[in-house]
Amino acid sequence: MIRLTHLNSREFHLNSDQILFIETTPDTLIVMLNGGKIMVKERPEEVVERLVAFKRRVFPAEAQLHILYGEKPAPPEPEEA
Repeated sequence: MIRLTHLNSREFHLNSDQILFIETTPDTLIVMLNGGKIMVKERPEEVVERLVAFKRRVFPAEAQLHILYGEKPAPPEPEEA
């Protein structure tokens, strides 16, 4: 969940897994998977930054690598002396 602010300055938490897309209209409009629309004070870039920060807190680094590379990366080769 990420914390955002409605246009009336009321804060709320949004399930970031339900975001379909974000656009500027000129306010920031978040369109949800269920078709719902939410206008927020934060800029789209700020929403994305919060989303990325949340995902980094939730998923361990090894899982992030698995998502990026599709498989668990091989351990580094030992260095020869």
